[in-house]
Amino acid sequence: MKLSKIAGVVIAVVGVVAAGGSWYTGKQVEERYQEILAKANKQLKSLEEQGIQAEIANANIKRGLFSSDVTYQLKAKIDGKDYVAAGNDTLYHGPLPLNRLTQGKFVPVLASAKSKLAAVSEDLKSAFNGSDILEGQSEFSYAGDVTADIKMKSWALADGSLALGDSEYAGSFNVNSKYAELSEGDFDFKISSLKLADDTNPDVMIAVDNLEVKGESRIKGERYISPAKLNGQISMQSKSSQYVANLGKLTLDLDLDVDAKAMDELIPYSNEAVPFNSNEASKAFENLFSKGLDLKLKEFSLDNAKGKSHFNLLLGLKSFNAAELNDLNKILATFKPSSLDVNLNLKALEQLSTDLARLQGVDESEAVASAQSMVSELVNSAKQSFGLAKVDAESVKINIKVENGKVAINDKEMSESELQGLMFMLMLGAGSLGL
Repeated sequence: MKLSKIAGVVIAVVGVVAAGGSWYTGKQVEERYQEILAKANKQLKSLEEQGIQAEIANANIKRGLFSSDVTYQLKAKIDGKDYVAAGNDTLYHGPLPLNRLTQGKFVPVLASAKSKLAAVSEDLKSAFNGSDILEGQSEFSYAGDVTADIKMKSWALADGSLALGDSEYAGSFNVNSKYAELSEGDFDFKISSLKLADDTNPDVMIAVDNLEVKGESRIKGERYISPAKLNGQISMQSKSSQYVANLGKLTLDLDLDVDAKAMDELIPYSNEAVPFNSNEASKAFENLFSKGLDLKLKEFSLDNAKGKSHFNLLLGLKSFNAAELNDLNKILATFKPSSLDVNLNLKALEQLSTDLARLQGVDESEAVASAQSMVSELVNSAKQSFGLAKVDAESVKINIKVENGKVAINDKEMSESELQGLMFMLMLGAGSLGL
C-alpha cells in the first residue's frame, strides 16, 4: 500500500475516533456546564445578604457534533434597578477541540470555550459605553481543572463615583472535593486603572493605576496555603482644586498557611451584609487561629518620591485551646518564632502629610509647615515610648521579636514585669483613641 493511502487511512481513522470522541465528550461537556452554572448561581445567591439579587437564567445548550452553542442571561437587581446581560458561549468538544487544533495544541481536553457577555439593559450599556462587556477563553480538563483568560472592557458609574479601566484575568482552578469553599489554582488579575470616590470626602477621588493582584492556593494535607502579591500606583485628586497627590507605589506580599477545614468554615461569612461581622464569624476566626497558622506579611510598603515606609509581620501560632490561655506565659508559649518590623521614613511621611493637607484645600506653605510639625511630634513621642521605638535622622523604627516564650523589643529582652507594664500602657493608649 502506498504511503499516501496509508496516510489517508490513518487520517480517516483519526477522524472517526475524533468524531466519536467529540460526540461523547459533548455529552460530558453539557453535564459539566450545567454543574458549573448551578455552582455559579449558588455563589450569586450568597450576595443577597448584601442587597444584591443575581442569577444566571434561561440557559440553553444546543449540542452539535464538534461544538455546542450556549446562551444565557445574567440578571441582577441592585438598589431596585434591574441589570441584564446576555451570554453567548461556543463550547468546542474534546478530546481535540477544533479551536485548539488551529492553534497547534494537541493535548486532549474535555472542552474549550469561547465566551462573550454583552449588555442588554440600557444602564449597563451606558456604564460600558456600548454593548460589549467581556470576552474570554476557557479550557476544561478531564481531571476537573478549569483555566481561563478573560478580558473586560472599562466601565464607569453614571455618577462618577466608581470607574474601572480595562482589566484582564488569567488563571486556573479546581474545586476541592473535600472542602466546598476552597479551590486550588493560581490567578493573575490586572486592572489598568481604578477610581473611586472617598466616602469621607466626596470631593476627593482615589485612583490606583496599573493594579495587579496575583497569587495561588494549594491544599497540602490538612493545610490551606495561599501566597499573594499586590502592587499599584496610588494617587488622590481633589475635584474642586484639581490638585493631584501622587502618594506612591503600594506593595503587598503575603503568605498564608492555615487549617483547611477551619478556612472552609470561615469563608461563607464573607457574604454577610458586613463581612465577618457576626458572632458566628468571630467564633470561626477564633477556631481558625486555634488550629495554628503561619502568616507572613513579607512586605506592606508605600514608596513615594521622598522615600519608602514599610511594615513586615511574621506571625506563627501553634495550635491551642483558648480556655487554657489564662496567663501571659501560656499566651507567649503559643507563638512560634515571630517578628514585627516597622520603618517609617520621615521624609516620605512628611510628603504624604503635605499631600493630604493640600487635598483638603490647605495652601502649600501651610501644608508643609503642618506636615513638619506632625513629623516632629511623632519623633518626640517615639523618643518617649519607653524603648518601643528607635529614632534616627531618617526614620522611626520598631522591631519586636517573640521566640521561646520571650519577647525582645529592638533587641532588648523584656522581663515579664516590663512586658506587662508596656501592655498596660498600650491598652491605655488604645482606650484614649476609643479602640
